[in-house]
Amino acid sequence: MTEKVKDNPAARLYEILKGIHSLAPQSNCRDHWRQLLQTDKEDELLSRLAKLLLLAEDVVIETNRVFPAYLSYMKGVQHQLIDAVSKQNLNGQWDTFLTHVHPQTITHLHFMVTMLNERESMQAPSVTLRDQRISFEEARKQIIEAGDIPDDVKLQMVRHLNLIIASIDEYFITGIFSLMDTLNGAIGNALIDPGYRDAIKGTEAGNKFMKAVFKAAEVAAAAGNIGSFLLSEPVQALVKFITGGGNS
Repeated sequence: MTEKVKDNPAARLYEILKGIHSLAPQSNCRDHWRQLLQTDKEDELLSRLAKLLLLAEDVVIETNRVFPAYLSYMKGVQHQLIDAVSKQNLNGQWDTFLTHVHPQTITHLHFMVTMLNERESMQAPSVTLRDQRISFEEARKQIIEAGDIPDDVKLQMVRHLNLIIASIDEYFITGIFSLMDTLNGAIGNALIDPGYRDAIKGTEAGNKFMKAVFKAAEVAAAAGNIGSFLLSEPVQALVKFITGGGNS
């Protein structure tokens, strides 16, 4: 049986690294990483650098599962990236990172992107994640301002929304499974916390929050052909009950 791939991790890693050798080697290292990892916040930058290394590990795991004959090449990519990140000077020049990553390494990575893309079973979402992010930002603002949601429940909702928004922002690194985990967590809390469930069912802001979660889960699961806890029959029944019989 031919192994299938979902959300090709090599493609995500390549998109981040493909232009590293065209960046000015004498320019500031931190500035280039801010551009590549799409953040100006120092804590996010360091977090995303760590996630970049985890993404390289995902590439190794997926290569070993689908094309084990090429495993040594992807381990080489991983080892060079770890070496480069650990030895770079963020306050120094870009070449403190670049000198540890050979151009041939990026070529090997691109080759694996092509190989794994031939097994890719995921489709582009019909609604962009950026559109979904706007819905979650609106829901977060409404929950913060709501006067009919207890403070402890409000904190839980905002925490879930912050995690979901972060997963959308970091999708280019962490992929679809991280997003699905945060969405599943948001609805799963309704199964075990009556106060949280009542706030979702009984308030306009809570209802908007749940509908945004459910819509995003539908989009993500359909794109990846991924079975989701959110889309299971018992949870769909719960969501319809909470939101008054629909998820549109």
